[in-house]
Amino acid sequence: MKKVHYMTFYLGSDAEGNDISASKIAADFIYEKLNSINYYIKDNIDKEVTGFLFEEFFTTSDSVKNIPINSTNLLKYIKNKLKADLKEPLENGEAVRVVFIFDPKEDELEIWKSEFLELSERIEMTISIMGYNSEYEDIVTQAYDYGDYDTGIIASDLEMFDFPMSEYMKSEGGSCFPKDSIFKISNYSK
Repeated sequence: MKKVHYMTFYLGSDAEGNDISASKIAADFIYEKLNSINYYIKDNIDKEVTGFLFEEFFTTSDSVKNIPINSTNLLKYIKNKLKADLKEPLENGEAVRVVFIFDPKEDELEIWKSEFLELSERIEMTISIMGYNSEYEDIVTQAYDYGDYDTGIIASDLEMFDFPMSEYMKSEGGSCFPKDSIFKISNYSK
């Protein structure tokens, strides 16, 4: 069964320390990172992966409008969105949100497997991934910081919760936690 993984990556500085978020090349940077993530997943997890970039990809996760990240118009789309939506330069730490739909081909693959840890190191960014975890039968989250574990389910003692982890994250995370509809494959189209 195909699974939806909802990924956030945070804009900041590039490998040379330049502030990408306030740069005129922000659109190119976003485009490059999306391609890097897409190719990595194709090579390491699922060759048939499908990815979608959300229309409101900086300040809200309410929208389910999206554009396929393999669209030939993606770079132009990102540039137009930046011009239309951002009246000021991006702030350091602004986030880009993207959904990947893939079949991991193995039941035991979970969102904190080494593949995602390696991905954050390769793209030199902090990424946060939300997806279904079979052990807890719930949507859980894990963050990776340049190849290291950061925050997330590994750092949480789930035994302390008497309710689903996703309910806790929704109550604590506000707009940072996506709506349930984000995790429904039917909301995405090629």
